[in-house]
Amino acid sequence: MNKRGIFVCSVLTALLILSSSAAALKVAPWHTTSDLDEQWKPLGSGAIGQSWHNPENWWHNVVPTALQKAKVNRVPGPIISGVAEVYQLFISEGNMSAFEYSPCTMRVVEGASVSIGQAVILGYYPLDNGTLQIDGGTVNVASHLFVGRHGTGKLVLNGGSMTVGGNFVVAHQGGSGRVELNGGTLNINQLTYEYAYTEADPNIPLVNGPGQASIDLSGGTILHNSASIIGIYQQMIDAGKLTAYNGKGSVIVRYDAAAQRTIVKGQLTLWDYQDIEVTAGSTVVDEGWTGFDRM
Repeated sequence: MNKRGIFVCSVLTALLILSSSAAALKVAPWHTTSDLDEQWKPLGSGAIGQSWHNPENWWHNVVPTALQKAKVNRVPGPIISGVAEVYQLFISEGNMSAFEYSPCTMRVVEGASVSIGQAVILGYYPLDNGTLQIDGGTVNVASHLFVGRHGTGKLVLNGGSMTVGGNFVVAHQGGSGRVELNGGTLNINQLTYEYAYTEADPNIPLVNGPGQASIDLSGGTILHNSASIIGIYQQMIDAGKLTAYNGKGSVIVRYDAAAQRTIVKGQLTLWDYQDIEVTAGSTVVDEGWTGFDRM
Protein backbone atom coordinates (compact mmCIF):
# COMPACT_ATOMS: atom_id res chain seq x y z
CA MET A 1 0.00 0.00 0.00
CA ASN A 2 1.40 3.41 -0.97
CA LYS A 3 1.69 6.39 1.40
CA ARG A 4 -1.48 7.99 0.05
CA GLY A 5 -3.51 4.85 0.78
CA ILE A 6 -2.12 4.64 4.31
CA PHE A 7 -3.05 8.30 4.94
CA VAL A 8 -6.64 7.81 3.71
CA CYS A 9 -7.11 4.73 5.93
CA SER A 10 -5.75 6.60 8.95
CA VAL A 11 -8.16 9.50 8.41
CA LEU A 12 -11.14 7.15 8.05
CA THR A 13 -10.18 5.28 11.21
CA ALA A 14 -9.93 8.55 13.18
CA LEU A 15 -13.31 9.70 11.93
CA LEU A 16 -14.92 6.42 12.93
CA ILE A 17 -13.50 6.69 16.45
CA LEU A 18 -14.72 10.28 16.84
CA SER A 19 -18.21 9.53 15.55
CA SER A 20 -18.64 6.50 17.79
CA SER A 21 -17.46 8.46 20.83
CA ALA A 22 -19.87 11.30 20.10
CA ALA A 23 -22.77 8.88 19.70
CA ALA A 24 -21.96 7.19 23.01
CA LEU A 25 -22.10 10.58 24.75
CA LYS A 26 -25.46 11.65 23.25
CA VAL A 27 -23.73 14.87 22.32
CA ALA A 28 -22.43 16.97 19.46
CA PRO A 29 -18.74 16.50 18.53
CA TRP A 30 -16.16 18.38 20.61
CA HIS A 31 -18.61 18.79 23.54
CA THR A 32 -16.78 16.96 26.31
CA THR A 33 -17.50 15.89 29.88
CA SER A 34 -15.16 18.60 31.17
CA ASP A 35 -17.63 21.36 30.21
CA LEU A 36 -18.99 23.37 33.14
CA ASP A 37 -22.65 22.75 32.22
CA GLU A 38 -24.35 19.40 32.53
CA GLN A 39 -27.84 19.19 31.03
CA TRP A 40 -30.72 17.03 32.14
CA LYS A 41 -31.95 14.64 29.45
CA PRO A 42 -34.34 12.10 31.01
CA LEU A 43 -34.98 8.63 29.67
CA GLY A 44 -38.63 8.86 30.71
CA SER A 45 -40.80 8.88 33.80
CA GLY A 46 -40.61 6.77 36.94
CA ALA A 47 -37.90 5.75 39.39
CA ILE A 48 -35.25 5.12 36.72
CA GLY A 49 -36.21 7.61 34.03
CA GLN A 50 -36.40 10.53 36.46
CA SER A 51 -33.61 9.62 38.86
CA TRP A 52 -31.03 12.39 39.27
CA HIS A 53 -28.53 9.68 40.21
CA ASN A 54 -28.86 7.72 36.95
CA PRO A 55 -26.00 8.79 34.61
CA GLU A 56 -28.08 7.91 31.55
CA ASN A 57 -30.45 10.78 32.38
CA TRP A 58 -27.70 13.35 31.75
CA TRP A 59 -26.39 14.71 28.47
CA HIS A 60 -22.92 13.21 28.82
CA ASN A 61 -24.00 10.07 30.66
CA VAL A 62 -22.37 11.49 33.79
CA VAL A 63 -24.12 12.81 36.92
CA PRO A 64 -23.09 16.47 37.47
CA THR A 65 -20.39 17.15 40.04
CA ALA A 66 -19.62 19.85 42.60
CA LEU A 67 -17.68 21.76 39.93
CA GLN A 68 -20.52 21.93 37.41
CA LYS A 69 -23.73 23.80 36.78
CA ALA A 70 -26.73 21.50 36.43
CA LYS A 71 -29.30 22.78 33.91
CA VAL A 72 -32.77 21.24 34.19
CA ASN A 73 -34.96 22.14 31.22
CA ARG A 74 -36.51 18.94 29.94
CA VAL A 75 -39.55 17.12 31.31
CA PRO A 76 -40.17 15.06 33.28
CA GLY A 77 -37.86 16.70 35.77
CA PRO A 78 -35.41 14.89 38.06
CA ILE A 79 -36.09 13.35 41.45
CA ILE A 80 -33.27 13.48 44.02
CA SER A 81 -33.41 10.74 46.64
CA GLY A 82 -29.78 10.57 47.77
CA VAL A 83 -26.66 12.72 47.87
CA ALA A 84 -26.31 15.39 45.16
CA GLU A 85 -23.70 18.16 44.97
CA VAL A 86 -23.35 20.76 42.22
CA TYR A 87 -21.84 24.22 41.86
CA GLN A 88 -24.99 25.85 40.47
CA LEU A 89 -28.53 24.68 39.80
CA PHE A 90 -30.73 26.31 37.17
CA ILE A 91 -34.25 24.95 36.76
CA SER A 92 -35.69 26.24 33.48
CA GLU A 93 -33.01 28.20 31.67
CA GLY A 94 -33.51 27.55 28.00
CA ASN A 95 -36.28 29.68 26.47
CA MET A 96 -33.93 32.50 25.54
CA SER A 97 -35.76 34.06 22.62
CA ALA A 98 -38.46 31.51 21.74
CA PHE A 99 -40.52 28.99 23.69
CA GLU A 100 -38.70 25.67 23.40
CA TYR A 101 -39.01 23.96 26.80
CA SER A 102 -42.16 23.27 28.82
CA PRO A 103 -42.44 24.24 32.50
CA CYS A 104 -40.20 21.93 34.50
CA THR A 105 -40.29 20.68 38.10
CA MET A 106 -37.49 19.10 40.14
CA ARG A 107 -38.36 17.14 43.30
CA VAL A 108 -36.30 16.43 46.40
CA VAL A 109 -37.63 13.56 48.50
CA GLU A 110 -37.01 11.98 51.91
CA GLY A 111 -33.44 10.78 52.36
CA ALA A 112 -31.93 13.34 49.98
CA SER A 113 -28.99 15.58 50.84
CA VAL A 114 -28.48 18.35 48.29
CA SER A 115 -25.63 20.87 48.35
CA ILE A 116 -25.25 23.78 45.92
CA GLY A 117 -21.91 25.57 46.12
CA GLN A 118 -23.18 28.82 44.65
CA ALA A 119 -26.62 29.94 43.37
CA VAL A 120 -29.98 28.39 42.48
CA ILE A 121 -32.20 30.01 39.86
CA LEU A 122 -35.80 29.04 39.11
CA GLY A 123 -36.99 30.58 35.83
CA TYR A 124 -34.09 32.44 34.23
CA TYR A 125 -35.34 33.95 30.96
CA PRO A 126 -38.74 35.67 30.66
CA LEU A 127 -40.31 32.61 28.95
CA ASP A 128 -38.85 30.10 31.44
CA ASN A 129 -40.93 28.44 34.15
CA GLY A 130 -39.14 26.38 36.81
CA THR A 131 -40.30 24.78 40.06
CA LEU A 132 -38.34 23.25 42.93
CA GLN A 133 -40.46 20.99 45.14
CA ILE A 134 -38.99 19.73 48.41
CA ASP A 135 -40.93 16.87 49.99
CA GLY A 136 -38.20 15.81 52.42
CA GLY A 137 -34.46 15.66 52.97
CA THR A 138 -32.15 18.69 53.18
CA VAL A 139 -31.17 21.33 50.63
CA ASN A 140 -28.30 23.72 51.35
CA VAL A 141 -27.60 26.69 49.06
CA ALA A 142 -24.31 28.43 49.82
CA SER A 143 -25.16 31.64 47.98
CA HIS A 144 -28.36 33.16 46.53
CA LEU A 145 -31.69 31.62 45.57
CA PHE A 146 -33.76 33.38 42.89
CA VAL A 147 -37.40 32.35 42.68
CA GLY A 148 -38.29 33.90 39.32
CA ARG A 149 -35.10 35.65 38.27
CA HIS A 150 -36.52 36.96 34.99
CA GLY A 151 -39.09 34.29 34.23
CA THR A 152 -41.54 32.39 36.42
CA GLY A 153 -40.24 30.53 39.45
CA LYS A 154 -41.91 28.52 42.19
CA LEU A 155 -40.58 27.00 45.40
CA VAL A 156 -42.77 24.45 47.20
CA LEU A 157 -41.64 23.19 50.60
CA ASN A 158 -43.75 20.27 51.83
CA GLY A 159 -41.23 18.82 54.26
CA GLY A 160 -37.56 18.59 55.11
CA SER A 161 -35.44 21.72 55.32
CA MET A 162 -33.84 24.30 53.05
CA THR A 163 -31.05 26.69 54.02
CA VAL A 164 -30.07 29.69 51.88
CA GLY A 165 -26.76 31.29 52.85
CA GLY A 166 -27.06 34.35 50.62
CA ASN A 167 -30.05 36.40 49.50
CA PHE A 168 -33.45 34.76 49.20
CA VAL A 169 -34.95 36.66 46.24
CA VAL A 170 -38.59 36.30 45.21
CA ALA A 171 -39.29 37.97 41.82
CA HIS A 172 -36.24 39.60 40.25
CA GLN A 173 -36.15 42.10 37.37
CA GLY A 174 -39.69 41.59 36.17
CA GLY A 175 -39.83 37.90 37.04
CA SER A 176 -42.70 36.24 38.88
CA GLY A 177 -41.96 34.32 42.09
CA ARG A 178 -44.22 32.14 44.23
CA VAL A 179 -43.23 30.43 47.51
CA GLU A 180 -45.51 27.87 49.17
CA LEU A 181 -44.66 26.48 52.60
CA ASN A 182 -46.82 23.49 53.49
CA GLY A 183 -44.34 21.94 55.91
CA GLY A 184 -40.67 21.80 56.77
CA THR A 185 -38.30 24.65 57.60
CA LEU A 186 -36.87 27.43 55.45
CA ASN A 187 -33.71 29.00 56.92
CA ILE A 188 -32.67 32.34 55.41
CA ASN A 189 -30.34 35.24 56.17
CA GLN A 190 -31.74 37.87 53.83
CA LEU A 191 -35.05 38.42 52.03
CA THR A 192 -35.62 40.53 48.92
CA TYR A 193 -38.84 40.62 46.93
CA GLU A 194 -39.80 42.28 43.64
CA TYR A 195 -36.28 43.49 43.02
CA ALA A 196 -36.23 45.81 40.00
CA TYR A 197 -32.48 45.71 39.42
CA THR A 198 -31.62 45.98 35.72
CA GLU A 199 -29.01 43.45 34.64
CA ALA A 200 -26.84 44.06 31.60
CA ASP A 201 -27.68 40.89 29.70
CA PRO A 202 -28.22 41.20 25.93
CA ASN A 203 -30.44 38.09 25.97
CA ILE A 204 -32.88 39.55 28.49
CA PRO A 205 -35.10 42.51 27.56
CA LEU A 206 -35.12 45.44 29.94
CA VAL A 207 -38.10 45.53 32.27
CA ASN A 208 -39.46 48.72 33.77
CA GLY A 209 -40.57 48.00 37.30
CA PRO A 210 -40.57 44.92 39.53
CA GLY A 211 -42.22 41.57 39.01
CA GLN A 212 -44.85 39.87 41.16
CA ALA A 213 -43.96 38.06 44.41
CA SER A 214 -46.12 36.01 46.77
CA ILE A 215 -45.48 33.80 49.78
CA ASP A 216 -48.09 31.58 51.44
CA LEU A 217 -47.62 29.79 54.77
CA SER A 218 -49.97 26.81 54.98
CA GLY A 219 -47.62 24.95 57.29
CA GLY A 220 -43.90 24.98 57.92
CA THR A 221 -41.74 27.75 59.33
CA ILE A 222 -39.44 30.50 58.09
CA LEU A 223 -36.43 31.07 60.35
CA HIS A 224 -34.84 34.41 59.44
CA ASN A 225 -31.47 35.05 61.07
CA SER A 226 -31.97 38.74 61.66
CA ALA A 227 -33.62 40.98 64.23
CA SER A 228 -34.46 44.11 62.28
CA ILE A 229 -36.54 42.69 59.46
CA ILE A 230 -40.02 42.42 60.97
CA GLY A 231 -40.94 45.53 58.98
CA ILE A 232 -40.40 43.83 55.62
CA TYR A 233 -42.87 41.10 56.57
CA GLN A 234 -45.39 43.70 57.67
CA GLN A 235 -45.03 45.41 54.28
CA MET A 236 -45.66 42.14 52.46
CA ILE A 237 -48.71 41.36 54.61
CA ASP A 238 -50.17 44.82 54.05
CA ALA A 239 -49.69 44.43 50.29
CA GLY A 240 -51.28 40.97 50.25
CA LYS A 241 -48.01 39.35 49.19
CA LEU A 242 -47.57 37.28 52.37
CA THR A 243 -50.57 35.16 53.39
CA ALA A 244 -51.41 32.15 55.52
CA TYR A 245 -53.49 29.23 54.32
CA ASN A 246 -54.29 31.08 51.09
CA GLY A 247 -55.79 34.02 52.94
CA LYS A 248 -57.89 32.00 55.39
CA GLY A 249 -55.35 32.18 58.21
CA SER A 250 -53.12 34.66 60.02
CA VAL A 251 -49.41 35.30 59.60
CA ILE A 252 -47.53 35.26 62.91
CA VAL A 253 -44.15 37.01 63.09
CA ARG A 254 -42.12 37.10 66.28
CA TYR A 255 -38.52 37.67 67.28
CA ASP A 256 -36.64 35.06 69.30
CA ALA A 257 -34.11 37.09 71.30
CA ALA A 258 -32.31 34.05 72.63
CA ALA A 259 -31.69 32.63 69.14
CA GLN A 260 -31.43 36.10 67.54
CA ARG A 261 -33.74 35.23 64.72
CA THR A 262 -37.22 36.07 63.46
CA ILE A 263 -39.79 33.28 63.24
CA VAL A 264 -42.57 33.46 60.65
CA LYS A 265 -45.47 30.98 60.62
CA GLY A 266 -49.04 30.68 59.50
CA GLN A 267 -51.92 30.12 61.88
CA LEU A 268 -55.11 28.60 60.55
CA THR A 269 -58.23 30.36 61.82
CA LEU A 270 -60.45 28.02 63.83
CA TRP A 271 -63.34 28.76 61.55
CA ASP A 272 -64.50 31.16 58.94
CA TYR A 273 -68.00 32.47 59.61
CA GLN A 274 -68.54 32.66 55.86
CA ASP A 275 -68.25 28.87 55.75
CA ILE A 276 -70.95 28.33 58.39
CA GLU A 277 -74.45 27.64 57.14
CA VAL A 278 -77.10 28.51 59.73
CA THR A 279 -80.37 26.63 59.36
CA ALA A 280 -83.59 26.56 61.38
CA GLY A 281 -82.97 25.21 64.86
CA SER A 282 -79.22 25.89 64.79
CA THR A 283 -77.48 27.84 67.55
CA VAL A 284 -74.17 29.69 67.32
CA VAL A 285 -72.51 30.00 70.73
CA ASP A 286 -69.76 32.53 71.46
CA GLU A 287 -67.29 30.74 73.71
CA GLY A 288 -65.24 33.89 74.22
CA TRP A 289 -62.32 33.15 71.87
CA THR A 290 -59.99 36.13 71.83
CA GLY A 291 -58.25 35.43 68.55
CA PHE A 292 -54.56 35.06 67.80
CA ASP A 293 -51.67 37.48 67.77
CA ARG A 294 -51.24 38.40 64.17
CA MET A 295 -49.83 40.93 61.78
